[in-house]
Amino acid sequence: MERVARREPALGARRFLWIWAALFALSICYALGTPLGSAPDEPSHIIKAAAVAHGELIGTQHSGSPDTIVLVPAAIANAQDWPCNKFVTSEPASCMPPFHSGMAPTKALTSAGLYNPVYYWLVGWPSLLSGNAQVIGYGMRMVSALLITACLAVAFTALSRLKVFWLAKYGFFAALTPMVYYLAGSVNPNSLEIAAGICTFATLLLVASHDHGPSKLEAGIIAASAVLLVTSRGISPLWLALMLGVVVALTPARRMMMLLKNRRMLIAAGIALVATVGSVVWTLYTGSLGSLAKSPGVGSSPAVAFISKMISPVDPTVIGVFGWLDAPAPESVIAVWITFALAGLVVALGVARGRNLVALLVSVAGIGVLPALVQAASVRNTGYVWQGRYSLLAFGIFLITCSVVVARESTTDRVSPRMGWLVVSIVAIAQTWSFVTVMTRNAVGGTNIFHIVRPAAWSPPGGVALWILLAAVASTAVSIVVVLARNSASRGELPGRPDITSGTIRS
Repeated sequence: MERVARREPALGARRFLWIWAALFALSICYALGTPLGSAPDEPSHIIKAAAVAHGELIGTQHSGSPDTIVLVPAAIANAQDWPCNKFVTSEPASCMPPFHSGMAPTKALTSAGLYNPVYYWLVGWPSLLSGNAQVIGYGMRMVSALLITACLAVAFTALSRLKVFWLAKYGFFAALTPMVYYLAGSVNPNSLEIAAGICTFATLLLVASHDHGPSKLEAGIIAASAVLLVTSRGISPLWLALMLGVVVALTPARRMMMLLKNRRMLIAAGIALVATVGSVVWTLYTGSLGSLAKSPGVGSSPAVAFISKMISPVDPTVIGVFGWLDAPAPESVIAVWITFALAGLVVALGVARGRNLVALLVSVAGIGVLPALVQAASVRNTGYVWQGRYSLLAFGIFLITCSVVVARESTTDRVSPRMGWLVVSIVAIAQTWSFVTVMTRNAVGGTNIFHIVRPAAWSPPGGVALWILLAAVASTAVSIVVVLARNSASRGELPGRPDITSGTIRS
């Protein structure tokens, strides 16, 4: 027994490392295989990150606009010029200007100046090490990808300790749309919101699945991931409230009362609460939500904005609209995830009862009602600013909740191997197809993936074919890790937690 106990942590660590390596590999294909500045608002985020790393949290307000002026290394001061082909889908990235070099403090403009600095502090430090623009930009991308995929790997490992993991792993897998990997490979706090949120949600599900209270590690993960979540973007505290609603709905009252009295849980909750209050204060003090660039529809009726968002809750950007939202994923890829979402909802609604049904409805409200309320509240001042990628975390919570609910109501505890391999194979192809779309957009222009065979006007180091091959291998690796992963509770991977198999979260 002692020999088994000594091996158990290694088994957990091995699972974490396998999924982390696979997720990081696919994210790094986007990070190193696409031009700097080619993701939404990335130049502003790079400039903000460098400014924060050098001690400037906000900068000075630029007259007549919500942008701020900050001092950054001269190498990246012209970052706003990098995406020369933004919004011009047919134009490849070959028009990019030459990169500058130098560490001299230089003024630069950023639209992210008022945003919470936590994410930028975590990823901006490469700007302290070099005066080379590419080293700074790609360095920030790699640091961000490491952080984001580490959070996702922790989430997967937490879910693997639940007895419902046999189906929950597919909910997790579906939550990682091509847009998630694309953002993970860029400098954008939206990616941290998604990853830290899924990590928080998965760990909360684990803690609520047993009567022991959280371990030190579990409490620490909840506290850390919740802090990263609520400080990532101005509206992120709403997503924390959403996942708490789902977990509370799933958890028996007796167990919930036990958690509310648990010292470790109270400490974790206290840390999360302090971070949430601090984040809200920052948002109100800086007015960052009201500083968003004006979009069409300024002055529209909040009621009209609410209804229009409610009737189109799933935007294609949740799945994949790349570049500066000018390069949509192929329709077949969009169809794959729409099918996942609809199938999950229909099956879950068909079987859910009691607490399971309440939890499901709360998660559905997260992708429908919450975004509509935010849009209605802001439409008069900023117009229709809501983008589908802002709902990526809510979409992930919804898919994972669907899988947990169906698994709890199911009379079986397995997905047929043939079905499992079919699902992950389709997703691997869709992920690769999406990467080819991004590569086509930058290398030759346009989004017709069959044009990728044309001579490349722009190409990443090593060439277009190499990165497509690497993306295909990485997509396949993620799929294999997911489909082969087994519930760790049944294998005894939680020393000292013998009754974790009650982790169906049933009463």
